[in-house]
Amino acid sequence: MRSSCATGGVSWSRVRGYTCRVENPPFDFPPRPGDGALELAGSVERLVRGAFRRLRQGRRLFEQAELSRAWCPRLSPPPSDSDEPAGGGLVYLAAVPWDYRFQRPQQLARALHRLGHPVLYVEAFERQHLQPPVRQSGQPGAPWVVKLRVPDRPDPYRSSLDRAVAPALAAQLVRGLRCRPDAMILQLPFWWELGRELRDRLGVPLIYDRLDLHTGFPGIPELVARTEERLMSEADLVTASSSHLAVSCRRHARHVLAVPNAVAIEDFPFVPAPPPGGIVVGYVGALGPWVDAPAVAAAANAHPSWCFELAGRVESDEVAALARLPNVRLLGEMPYREVPAFLGSLHAALIPFRDLPLTRAVDPVKLYEALAVGLPVVATALPGVAAWDEPLVYRYRMPGELPRRLEMAVSGDNEAHRRRRRDAVAGQTWKERAQLLLAELAALKASPRDAAG
Repeated sequence: MRSSCATGGVSWSRVRGYTCRVENPPFDFPPRPGDGALELAGSVERLVRGAFRRLRQGRRLFEQAELSRAWCPRLSPPPSDSDEPAGGGLVYLAAVPWDYRFQRPQQLARALHRLGHPVLYVEAFERQHLQPPVRQSGQPGAPWVVKLRVPDRPDPYRSSLDRAVAPALAAQLVRGLRCRPDAMILQLPFWWELGRELRDRLGVPLIYDRLDLHTGFPGIPELVARTEERLMSEADLVTASSSHLAVSCRRHARHVLAVPNAVAIEDFPFVPAPPPGGIVVGYVGALGPWVDAPAVAAAANAHPSWCFELAGRVESDEVAALARLPNVRLLGEMPYREVPAFLGSLHAALIPFRDLPLTRAVDPVKLYEALAVGLPVVATALPGVAAWDEPLVYRYRMPGELPRRLEMAVSGDNEAHRRRRRDAVAGQTWKERAQLLLAELAALKASPRDAAG
């Protein structure tokens, strides 16, 4: 059974035993009595927990961003979009919080939303005990964000959702749907039980968007691998963020589509020439154990007059030790809105990953963004960069090769090469990726063999 979703008006439909009212917007999770008090109490709990954590680490008690977030809770629904919804929208069980480092989960959701397919971006990442069961927030032109309170606050990256709590969480989400969604998109194995429960209730396709080789991250238990295999085998469609990852999906999934990463090219202005002054090489992204710190150190020591700026949260002792070098700066987490200007200030972008199962499955988002600006990229020779040749991307295999490859990238840079780089990603945008996914979804729903429900 399919709901009738009339744009710009109101219609009624019965879906699997419940009636939904359809109008713009297709989601509505109004605050309930007591939610404001819970939100305020949760903000205080979050501040206190963070202060104690920083005290143990010898850091200052509070960060300005946390204070702003704590005393400015967002409980109201977002303003209506200018785009009329094309259907019941998409329930999007996300891999990261909306306000975390802006990458594939948020970019793909935003692109789908902008194409007229409203997105309900569902999170379950907050760790405090005190919080409302469901909170909706948002801003114009962006997906609706809903934060769920999950009993016992499990770690979404290292555990699976308890099957016993899935029905209650599904009921909370269904109550806020004004019409039947077009599909569900899951981005973590954690969501499998909730996704299955929602598919049983709504009868819509379930898509697993496989972002990473999750078991390649440190400390991931075998439970996550088993849950992911089951999710892939039962999903109606598995999309993969790289061709390398898509190949491994095919061992378990019946329907796999490679949907590589991309760039929101409108966010990254073209820079036709390197900035004047001394050479600056930079990196943006998580600074975890997969970052080849010895290679960065070798390059910094080989070029003591150059500046190496690494932006991102430091998650590795080896990376933290790079700050001892006089020409290396660790900038900390950088908001997405600052990334284009940061890239524009560089002479070359660096993607210095170790050769690991995790990184062999990666299609680096920052590669696309750096090329959009016009920057030469110097990266480890991994499958995700194999298709990019010089003068777009300069690859290296051993740490000792990085200094020479950087020299080649910087010395050979010019406006013609920069325009080639920009042109190379002009069609590699999140809008194109979203259109590819929507076309596959339309074919999936039209096929009796694969249709859900």
